[in-house]
Amino acid sequence: MVRRRIVPPDFLTVSFPAVPPGQIRGVRLTERAPLREIPRLSLQPPGTWRIIGSDVLDASVPSDSDVAAWEAGFIAVVPMRADEVDHARLYRWRRRDPGLPE
Repeated sequence: MVRRRIVPPDFLTVSFPAVPPGQIRGVRLTERAPLREIPRLSLQPPGTWRIIGSDVLDASVPSDSDVAAWEAGFIAVVPMRADEVDHARLYRWRRRDPGLPE
């Protein structure tokens, strides 16, 4: 067994295939598949949204992606990072002007 330490903002997504445990083919370290569908929303009163369908962006699935591994019966593990802040830009903007950009 291989163990590695991860600390925030790093995390893993782990996707298990929808098969009985004895039919799982193994574990694959993969990349995350690109978004394939976007939900179609409808504004409902009083100011809530309801999903009424979806639009397909691209039906292809890269062979090295989590979706391909999952569909083939493997547990898919994707190393991820939660920190999406552009720290360099934030630092520049704060130095130049403590307010928001125009």
